[in-house]
Amino acid sequence: MWISLAAYVQILFKCIQIGETAMSSEFPEKCYPTLGCFPTGPQFYDPPECADSPLPFDLNYIDTDFLLFTTSNPKNPITFKFDNQSLPELPFDKKLDTKVIVHGYYSLLPQNSSYHEMKDALLKQGSYNVVLVNWTSSNQPPYTQAVANARVVAAQLAHVINTLEITRGLQPSLVHLIGHSLGAHLVGFAGKRIKGFGRITGLDPAGPCFRKADSGRLHSGDAVFVDVIVTNGASYKDQGSGLYESVGDITFYPNGGRQQPGCEPPEGTPQKDRQSYINDCSHLRPVDLFTSSETSSVVVQCYTP
Repeated sequence: MWISLAAYVQILFKCIQIGETAMSSEFPEKCYPTLGCFPTGPQFYDPPECADSPLPFDLNYIDTDFLLFTTSNPKNPITFKFDNQSLPELPFDKKLDTKVIVHGYYSLLPQNSSYHEMKDALLKQGSYNVVLVNWTSSNQPPYTQAVANARVVAAQLAHVINTLEITRGLQPSLVHLIGHSLGAHLVGFAGKRIKGFGRITGLDPAGPCFRKADSGRLHSGDAVFVDVIVTNGASYKDQGSGLYESVGDITFYPNGGRQQPGCEPPEGTPQKDRQSYINDCSHLRPVDLFTSSETSSVVVQCYTP
């Protein structure tokens, strides 16, 4: 059957529209005022590790807190939200470096946490603006939901930095983002929104859902300098929590980057739980390693093949 070119183009256009509608319904997106829209397409849908790609929570459930510490208030933070009207009045010193610490999946943030210890170590080393990002309201299981929420928290963080840049003269080049596990990719997402961050440190960036997502994970282009510490990097099959692939300008692999000494399970640990214990312990190790690097000047010679 012969049809005109015009009719063929109309049919083709209609097919494209139908395909786009099907794709849109299969992978919807969620939009927020100020923060923009967040798709759930193939970049964030990667079976078997990511068997679903949920929409992020509403903002009232994400409920992120930002805790500002300085040498004047090292223990009692000034807590604020990303959209506080008082952001321009925060006691940020634009001449100082700003350190932003972001925890990972399923973490809590009590006063005695490793993240508070990192904050204390930084403030003992020098005068900084230190911000702890508390997103414990939206980092809980299921994991894929936390992955979706992390992108929104990253947008909130970027909004805070952008507001302080406009109103207080904060320079992104003086901002150092430090993220652990899923938090490492979160700070990478923030770096994709604001160009020119001075440094990003990824502490054992999470592996699940990020092993194939080249443009949707921490990347060397997310800051002027990106350094990464890998302590539990392994494939999905090998049950590693971290991403073994190098995604920074420089990547450190302490003790080979897979399992860490001192992470042997206690005597009596059931066999079925032993590997999970080793992985969890090894995955948490870079937080302590980074803190130690801020408080210790001990150096050893490394072997480079």
